[in-house]
Amino acid sequence: MEREADYMPGSWARWIQGGSAPDLKLPDFTRSALPWYFVMATLEYVVSEFQRKKVYYRRQTMSNLLSGLIGFVLTGIFVRGLNVFPFLVLYHFVGRKVAPWTAESYTDPWVNLMGFLGFDLAFYWYHRISHMTNLGWAGHYVHHQSRDFNIITAMRQGITEPLITCWFYMPLGLVVSPDVYFWHRTVNLVYQFFLHTRLIGKLGPLEWFLNTPSHHRVHHARNYGRANYGGILIIWDRIFGSFEAERDDLECVYGLDALRISMDTYNPMWHQGQHWIETVKLMFTINPIKALFTRAFSKDMVSPLVTDAMKDEKGKITIKPSEGPIDQRPLCWIDIYVAIQALAIGGPCALAVAAYAHTMEPLTLILAVLNCGAAFTTGGMMMDETLRGLHAEWIRLAVLPLFAFVYLPLAWALQTVGYCLVSIAAAYLAHHNNHRSLPLSHILQKSAMKMVKKAA
Repeated sequence: MEREADYMPGSWARWIQGGSAPDLKLPDFTRSALPWYFVMATLEYVVSEFQRKKVYYRRQTMSNLLSGLIGFVLTGIFVRGLNVFPFLVLYHFVGRKVAPWTAESYTDPWVNLMGFLGFDLAFYWYHRISHMTNLGWAGHYVHHQSRDFNIITAMRQGITEPLITCWFYMPLGLVVSPDVYFWHRTVNLVYQFFLHTRLIGKLGPLEWFLNTPSHHRVHHARNYGRANYGGILIIWDRIFGSFEAERDDLECVYGLDALRISMDTYNPMWHQGQHWIETVKLMFTINPIKALFTRAFSKDMVSPLVTDAMKDEKGKITIKPSEGPIDQRPLCWIDIYVAIQALAIGGPCALAVAAYAHTMEPLTLILAVLNCGAAFTTGGMMMDETLRGLHAEWIRLAVLPLFAFVYLPLAWALQTVGYCLVSIAAAYLAHHNNHRSLPLSHILQKSAMKMVKKAA
């Protein structure tokens, strides 16, 4: 029997669990699909190396992962409930009374067709409006910052985006049950991850009605118009006049600006917040409504609206599509340090925090998330190779033992102190030896090529 309490958060723990609401048995396999993203990304890398087609660039890939992990812990924990409870409230108090079917209609093919088309149409309009307004773009533009385009690029998500997206899907609560909605939401979002690849060409007749990697490359390209906003289907773009096909004579250029390093930094929190800062500043200089709900522009904002991204203001060609990000340097010590600290250690910690978030006290959870976020942020700042980045990493490592003494047994806290002291020294050495490339990079690349050729 349905209870009114089933449709409300009710507690901190239940809000944290809200992304999947396990007590309500709503289908959500986005997290279980996570390993497959890395499997497919590995396969994409191997195939690209075999084809001698440069698809992955080390620091840009690390930057994409850092931004994705920040979104995973901040968005995935604190605002997951926005994707669930507003929808459930609308369905419970209105949708059940006006829809001609019940929650038991989950297996009805017509209800599922409505859920599939309804979510895809709602996504189309959210996605298009997010490019048309500063309010939407401030959350979405993080996904477009990368100068490369691969499956790992898909993990680059804005932490504030769910604050806006959830309201576009609310009307579905008037026509389909929660089970139907969440099933098609999950399918739609997982499908889109695999659109981010340069290795799959055009798919023949499927291009007429499905969103394909070819269509999505156009969407991310700076040297095409703003087009192709669909999720699974491309028919909405054809109907509403926002479709553009990929041309054989115009190779895509990705990213938001002419800089090889997006926004001239690897700091993931600056990537997340810069457009919000500029939008708020714009609100004090023009009509706030115009600043939020149009693409009113200021000189420090970044936008993919450049239609000839390979040329500067004087018409001189500055960037070739095949050049990719600027950081094509050999492997160096900073790369190793960030890979260990932020990815090999910070990444699993973030996964553990997400897994046990619903069992933590609010303050404990907030501090755990902030510590994870700090590791990803300072990792990006270290890749900028500035003293500011090194000092930020030192501050993070100096503060970490304080939390260890509060929340961990004494033996573990003392080990944390030792780990931080070693890490402070390692960060210093990595920063001051960053100009020394490691021959290991060439050895690994040659070994990988030999393995690929042998397998082929």
